[in-house]
Amino acid sequence: MTNRPWQDNRLHWLVIPTVTALVGLACFALLFAVAANVLRGNAPNDDVLPSFDLMLSNQKDHIRLEGYIDFGVTQALSTLLEQEDTVVHLRLQSRGGLVAEARGLVRLVNEFGLTTSAYGDCASACTLVFIAGQTRYLEPDARLGFHRYAQKSPVMEFLMKQDPEEEQQRDLNLFRRANVDEAFLAQIMATPHQQMWYPSAGELVRSGVVDVLGVPGDEPGY
Repeated sequence: MTNRPWQDNRLHWLVIPTVTALVGLACFALLFAVAANVLRGNAPNDDVLPSFDLMLSNQKDHIRLEGYIDFGVTQALSTLLEQEDTVVHLRLQSRGGLVAEARGLVRLVNEFGLTTSAYGDCASACTLVFIAGQTRYLEPDARLGFHRYAQKSPVMEFLMKQDPEEEQQRDLNLFRRANVDEAFLAQIMATPHQQMWYPSAGELVRSGVVDVLGVPGDEPGY
């Protein structure tokens, strides 16, 4: 059978768009994977953390949040709060996570007027959620950890024009609205992302970060 030039040309013009589309999809998948690292506020050296758990107490008066502040936690907490209108308190145990999701949790804490407490380590992005509480408790043996933000993906920092320092200054305003001492905020910014600053309970109270040392419900009149 004789090859026909017009057939070869048609095949050529079909192949080029197909290859281009495949390359485009591969690039999109790469960017999506990189985007998962956008502005994380997690503890250093925690590249893989368990996902989050939300647990409603038997009395249905508080919710425990444990694990990584990951994609979907804001929506999950919102759904739970809408279903259970008796919840007044959010207990936190998290070494950090995605700043965008932490901001979503802040919005919910404000919207539902929740108090907050740390009952284990509450570090980095978790402290944003903590400071939003109407009253803030530090339970026995709990710690709050602070450090500077870090953008794990220079590519996404370039593409999204996202400056970690500017973003952190935005979030430090949450602490300012809670009347936290400026010297305390300066220490947060002076702590490299690769480290974690765990202030003492006394420092946290004196600076205005913590209102009550103890478990919610233990103090008179609660």
